Amino acid sequence: MKQFIRVVMGHVSPSAAVILILLTSCATRPLSESRAQSRTCALRERLLDLNSGVDPDEAARLAETAVRHSAALARDYRAVRPAWLHNFLVNRGWRDRGLCYDWANDLFVRLHELGLVSLEIHLAVARMDTRHEHNALIVTANGQPLLEGEVLDAWRHSGRLWFGSASTDKYPWRTLPPERLAPELRSLVQAPCHGARAP
Repeated sequence: MKQFIRVVMGHVSPSAAVILILLTSCATRPLSESRAQSRTCALRERLLDLNSGVDPDEAARLAETAVRHSAALARDYRAVRPAWLHNFLVNRGWRDRGLCYDWANDLFVRLHELGLVSLEIHLAVARMDTRHEHNALIVTANGQPLLEGEVLDAWRHSGRLWFGSASTDKYPWRTLPPERLAPELRSLVQAPCHGARAP
C-alpha cells in the first residue's frame, strides 16, 4: 500500500490522491453463499424463460458458473468499485486486468468449457470504437436472435454479475465482429461443440 501511495502522489494532485486512495479501499466484497445461490437461481429462471427448448441442467450449470466465476475474476483482478475506477487503475498501470473486455473474454472462456448445446454464448459489444465502448456476453437459446437473449455483464458491478434483457438494457448491443475477437478466442467462437458461432 505504501508503494501505491507513493506512485499515486507522483502522478496526481494531493487532493486527487487522497480521493483515489479512499476509493481504492472499496474493494469488491465477496458474495455471501446465500446471495450467490439467490443470484444463481434468478439467472437460471431467466435462462429457462428464453425458450422452451433450453435444457434445465444447462441453464443451472451456466447460471452457477457465471455467478461464481465472475466473483473469482474480481478476486483475480483485485477489483475495486465502482468499475470505472478499476478502469482508471488498469489504464494507469496499477492493475493488470479488469477492463470490460477482460471480464467478457475470461468469462466466455470459462463458460465455453461447459459444452452447452441448448444455449449459445455470444461476445457482444455496444458503442464500438467510441470512448463509451462496452463489452459483455449475451446468452441466447439455440438459434435465437441476439437481442432476445440475456446479457451477462461481470464488469458492471465489479464481479457481482449483472444480468438482464439485451433488448431493454441501456447498452445498444450487437455481436462483436470477428475481426475484433481476441486471437485466443477465435477457435473457441468457431468450435462446433459449443453454441457460440462466428457472427
